[in-house]
Amino acid sequence: MSERREETYRKHRIAAEATQTPAGWCWSYLVDGRVQRVSKVRLLPSGEAALLDALACARARIDELERTGWR
Repeated sequence: MSERREETYRKHRIAAEATQTPAGWCWSYLVDGRVQRVSKVRLLPSGEAALLDALACARARIDELERTGWR
């Protein structure tokens, strides 16, 4: 089972996905279709929790990249 959510943050498009595994929920995200991260280490108890964690991590990554001049 998986869940997906998309949003725009600071003019960047985030696509987050949560996937259920036997041990719990993991997540991944794409920013503007190119910057990605996958979390398989921190398993969460629900799809909603995983999506919220993925979106928070994606927003933090965008903030970090923008400080370095990324567009």
